[in-house]
Amino acid sequence: MERLPSLPLAKVDWTPPETDDEIDFRYVPGPALARKLIDAVGAQGDRGKHLKAFFGCIYYAATRPGEAVTLRASDFTLPEEGWGQVVLSSSSARVGSGWTDSGESYDSRSLKKRARRATREVPIPRSSSA
Repeated sequence: MERLPSLPLAKVDWTPPETDDEIDFRYVPGPALARKLIDAVGAQGDRGKHLKAFFGCIYYAATRPGEAVTLRASDFTLPEEGWGQVVLSSSSARVGSGWTDSGESYDSRSLKKRARRATREVPIPRSSSA
């Protein structure tokens, strides 16, 4: 609308704060508690089964929520014994329709801090209750 004589953002002197990117494990449940919590969610009917898979991916494969919602069965390699693998390739965060270019409430993107077509392979434990 050109109501300002100049762009004031050029005068802002701001540096993003440094972060340590460490997890405070005082707030992360251990494996036994995580299994109980995830199993309790899974016992809540059909929606619970869906959420059990969602929260299981977040806990065991360390996915972001937006990465977990884009996963399909074909992204998993699950051997009978030992460790399996999940290949993460996209993220679909719910941000609200006013914040996306498409007007949809979900914004499909590449993995955070990675090239557009990059994937991330994550080893995952084979659950004894699968």
